[in-house]
Amino acid sequence: MKIYGENWTRRLVERCIGDIRQLCGVKPLRFSDGLEQGTKGIYVWNAAGLQFWVLPDRCMDIGAVYYKGIPLTWASKTGYVHPSYLQDRGWMAGFHGGLLATCGLNNVGRSCTDEDGAHEMHGRVSRLPAAELQYGGAWTADDYAISISGKVHDCSSLGDHLQLHRHITLKADEAVIRVTDVVSNLGAMAMPCMIKYHMNFGFPIIRDDTRFIVAHRKRLLKEGQELTVADADCFRNITNTGTEMLYHECDYSSSEWGRVTIHNPRFAGKEGFDLAIRYRHETLPHLWQWNNVMDGLYVTAIEPSNCAVKPRSEARKEGCLKYLQPGESIEFVVEFAIVPGYIN
Repeated sequence: MKIYGENWTRRLVERCIGDIRQLCGVKPLRFSDGLEQGTKGIYVWNAAGLQFWVLPDRCMDIGAVYYKGIPLTWASKTGYVHPSYLQDRGWMAGFHGGLLATCGLNNVGRSCTDEDGAHEMHGRVSRLPAAELQYGGAWTADDYAISISGKVHDCSSLGDHLQLHRHITLKADEAVIRVTDVVSNLGAMAMPCMIKYHMNFGFPIIRDDTRFIVAHRKRLLKEGQELTVADADCFRNITNTGTEMLYHECDYSSSEWGRVTIHNPRFAGKEGFDLAIRYRHETLPHLWQWNNVMDGLYVTAIEPSNCAVKPRSEARKEGCLKYLQPGESIEFVVEFAIVPGYIN
């Protein structure tokens, strides 16, 4: 394990501290005020300077993330609303921002009515609580790692049954968070599976001169129209009249991973750091970017997905709706990392 630039063995670490939580750990808590009252949280920290919240009552999504005390993610005004307050209120009433808000599993995009009934905007999974929750840390030789896992069931009594089994892992000495999801169809019939990873970033990382470096990109599209790279790779060029959705068309033939780097050229002095989002493109072939520069918002979201951002009913009509057969599973992997120094 590397601690503050020095290599340490497990034995040396255990000689110097009485509890590993002095360096890294997890602590379960419960919010107790306002619409957050009753919401479970797991506070996570490590020796690399990461601090963040995991939200077991909200699909095990990830809330605010800090690096050495610096806020990296965007926070909406809703907070971490308890699911009981979100019945029939829709996605926006509980969209907290944070590093990860999961969209799906039965719809991504606008609300719609499909063959089996109504589906709300971005589905219901983000307000479903996890079961079989497990968390803790363990040594492997001289490395210490933290893991949090749980299962979210998106189902109805006489219909669909999709299970999302989420593992969140990080090493004690690395500023990297990995999310590994396995979605399984536990029902008796083929079911659509739509998922989008809504990863949200705001001030002070997002400024007017923040740049977005997208690996393997061939074309940049907005509402089907091709843009030049300069139109959107710098945040100051984004329209100030409200919100927009961009699509990055990429050629992944040379790599297993897709990657987006968020680069702020003047942040944190000479040392600086960039934020990198990696995703396994075999199962997440689409990359979207949502920007909103309205006053009081000022947010950009990087959104790897397995589908287009369109209602399930439209995807079905166009023949692009993805299905899981009974007993079938699919794995999705997304990573978030702090990259020391600037990427030119």
